[in-house]
Amino acid sequence: MRDVDTWKRIDRTGFYPQVVKQALRRALGGEAPVASLCQVDAAFDRGSVFRHLTVATLTRDCVVQLHVDELEDGGASVAISIHRSADIAGYSTMEILDDPQRARGLSEITVAVNLRGTRRIELEPAHCDDPDCAADHGYTA
Repeated sequence: MRDVDTWKRIDRTGFYPQVVKQALRRALGGEAPVASLCQVDAAFDRGSVFRHLTVATLTRDCVVQLHVDELEDGGASVAISIHRSADIAGYSTMEILDDPQRARGLSEITVAVNLRGTRRIELEPAHCDDPDCAADHGYTA
């Protein structure tokens, strides 16, 4: 199978490309990507802007999801999940068009992959934007 331009896509994001490529190569274990998607976005948290990168890579045998978060102290966290391609039970897409009258201007596409029974939830302390607030705001999922 041919290798797609996964590595060039990662470089074009400009988001810690060496870290991302190193982590993805380690996760792929020598397998070549046959398809990949890269998504960079920003999130606002406690009055600051943080970037995030998600790379979804499909090989002949597996699906690798790699997610990188920019941390407040200047560091980064890298999370990787690997699933067998055989676990793909289906997928769905949502497209956003800028000019739907002429069926042009695809500006965004969302892809959701059903990996059978895989479930994960993240809990973190809830907070408000007041840096001096000491109240307990519970948790968010």
